[in-house]
Amino acid sequence: NLYEPLKLRWKENSDAKDLIENGHMVLRCYFDIPETYRRIIDPLIVETSEGMIKFQKQKLQSSSKIFQLSDIKELEDYCYYVAGIVGKMLTEVFCQRKSIEERRSELENFRVHFGIALQLINVVKDYRKDIARGWCYIPVTVTEKYKIELNKTELLSIKQTRGVIKEMIPPIVTYLDSTLKYIKLLPLTERSIRIFCIIPFILGYRTLVKIVQMEGNKLTREEVAVIM
Repeated sequence: NLYEPLKLRWKENSDAKDLIENGHMVLRCYFDIPETYRRIIDPLIVETSEGMIKFQKQKLQSSSKIFQLSDIKELEDYCYYVAGIVGKMLTEVFCQRKSIEERRSELENFRVHFGIALQLINVVKDYRKDIARGWCYIPVTVTEKYKIELNKTELLSIKQTRGVIKEMIPPIVTYLDSTLKYIKLLPLTERSIRIFCIIPFILGYRTLVKIVQMEGNKLTREEVAVIM
């Protein structure tokens, strides 16, 4: 069994272990996809895997219990590999429609920005949980500026919490702006594709608003229902 050696790495119940144990189902779904789309997906799977491996190696080589990214540029690189590449894939898939293919060159200017924007929002939303599992995506340049100790994030002052938000908002807003431009480029006739993009955009934006206003970091079911 291809997955038996990997299963030994996870003794506890986790999403990663569940994925490994059910990897055969993922592969079955992959091979059910038409070859046209597999040709789009294949090189991008390689690119994202190689990028994620790079960061995993950095963590393994680090002597620190909590691995932390150095600056905003490195954070953006990380977000590109784990989420931005999805935008490249979706753009290629969307461009199978002639009406969208005609706008390919314009869409390619913004195609990775959607995923990066949403991932950056997730970083701000979940950084305390991430630190608890040994990863800090809030860069060193930010935590040092506000004298944040990674092993004491449950004791952050209001000033420190606002400082993290203040430093992270500018790149997020820039990428969200590009995302909106991407959505507006999609033809009005492609209603289902536009809705597919608009919903996560609004969910991400509303989550960001809650974080900025310090009203929590998660939308309620009622708020999600209104958006949907």
